[in-house]
Amino acid sequence: MIVGWFLVGWLCALGCDAPLRTRPSDDVLTDVPEDVTPDADADVAVDVAPDVVDPCPREPWWEEDPFEVAVFPGPVTSMAMLYPYIYFQLSQWDNELQRRNAWLFEYDVETQDATLVATHHFTPQREFMIVDEASRSLYWVGVDAVLSGQDFPEYTLTYFMMRYSMDDRTLEVVPTPRFVTDACETWSGHLRLLGYDSATGNLVLQCEYVEYPWQKRTESYRFVAASGEVQYIVNGAERYGAIFNPDGLAPGFFVAQTGAWTNYGGDDFSEGPPLKYEVWDNHGEAPTLVYEQEMAPRTMGFPSPLNLDGWFTYTTLSADETRVVARGVNIHSHEEMILPEVCYNQYFMRNVSSSLPNLWTWNDAGEGVTYLYPYIMPSGPRNIELWDSERNIVRRVTNSPAIITALGMLPGEPIPRTLVYYTSDSHGENQRIFMKDLIAAGMLDETGHLLPAP
Repeated sequence: MIVGWFLVGWLCALGCDAPLRTRPSDDVLTDVPEDVTPDADADVAVDVAPDVVDPCPREPWWEEDPFEVAVFPGPVTSMAMLYPYIYFQLSQWDNELQRRNAWLFEYDVETQDATLVATHHFTPQREFMIVDEASRSLYWVGVDAVLSGQDFPEYTLTYFMMRYSMDDRTLEVVPTPRFVTDACETWSGHLRLLGYDSATGNLVLQCEYVEYPWQKRTESYRFVAASGEVQYIVNGAERYGAIFNPDGLAPGFFVAQTGAWTNYGGDDFSEGPPLKYEVWDNHGEAPTLVYEQEMAPRTMGFPSPLNLDGWFTYTTLSADETRVVARGVNIHSHEEMILPEVCYNQYFMRNVSSSLPNLWTWNDAGEGVTYLYPYIMPSGPRNIELWDSERNIVRRVTNSPAIITALGMLPGEPIPRTLVYYTSDSHGENQRIFMKDLIAAGMLDETGHLLPAP
C-alpha cells in the first residue's frame, strides 16, 4: 500500500474498533436423552404440525460476507466517490497546538489501496464532500477555529471553500466573497456545502446553529458568487428545521422536510400543517419551490433525493400505524409509485445510480416505530435492501445489527457493480465506509438488473 498507515495506528484513537458484522444463529437445539426410545409395539400418537406461513419472509441471514470490504477500519469525518476512487477525510484536534489536523485519503477500489493525498488544518464539513465531475474536483467547507480573548476566551470561526483536484492531487483554498450568513457566523454554526456550480461559482449551503437560549435553527440558501447575494431557500429564523439532501442524481434539485414554530422556544411544534416535504429547483435566477406535500403530525418520516425521472420518495406511517413505509410520487406527472408490500419498516428509499433508474434501495429497519414529535423513525437496525423496479426483485445486501446507509453505486464505473455504504451510530456519528461487488456476490448482472435469490 502507498498509505501513510503510520498514521492509522495513532488515528485509531478516533475509534477503529471494527463494527459487529455477524448475526447469531437462529437454530434452536433440543437435547434428547439417548435412553429414551419408543416401544415398537406401542401405539404412538404423532401430532402433525400444521404448515406455518411466515408472515414476514426475508432472505436468510448469513454469518459472514466474503464480498464486503472495509474501506477504512475507523470512523471518517466526510466522504465522496468517483470511479475508481473513494475519498474520505479524518480529523483530530491538537490540544497542544490548539488547532485541527486533517488528512484526505484516496482509496482505489480496484487495488484496495489507500493513499494519503493531502493534509490541512481546517475542520472538514461533516458527512459528504461535493464532487464536480466537470472539473474532476472535490469541494467542501473548511473551518478555522482561533481562540481569542483574555478574560473570557472563546473560539472564533472562519469559513473557507476548499478544493481538491483529483488529477493534480493539489489542495487549495478557493478565493470567494463572504458566503456565510450573519446568523450562522454569529452563532458559530456547522456549515455544509450541498451544491456547487463550477461554471458560475454559485453555492448551495446549509447551516445548523443554536441561538441563545438553546433554540436550534437550520437554514439553507443559495449564494450567488457574482453579486454576493444570499437567496434563502429556508430561513432558520422563520421556519423550523429544513433537512436538505444534497442530490447527485438530479443535479440542482434539493429535497427537504420542514415545519413551523408555534413559539421560538424550540420544543413546541404546530399541531398540524405546515409540516411539509418539499422539492426545490435551483437552476433558475432564484430557488423555486416545485413540489410540496403537507403531512399530519406523527406521520412524517424522511425525504430522499429526487431521481432524474422526477421520482420523489419519502417515508410515512402505515395505514394501520404499525410501521414506517416508503412512498413515491413523480413531481412532473403526479403518478404514484407502486412498491412491493413489505412487513418491516421500509426506510430511506432512493435510487442508487443515475445510470440505473430501475435500481432502488431502502433500509429493512426491523419492527417498531419511534415517535420524535412530530416526526417518526424506525426503531430497529437498518440493513440495505435493493429493489429492481423492472423485474420486481428484492434482495438483501447487508447483514448487521448496525445502522447502515447506502451511498449508492460507484459513479463512473464502466460496468456498475460496486455498492458503497457506511455504518453509523444512533446519532449519525462514527461513520465507517464499506463496499460490495454485487456482480461477484451473484446479486446483479452486467445489465444492472437484480438476479433472483438462489
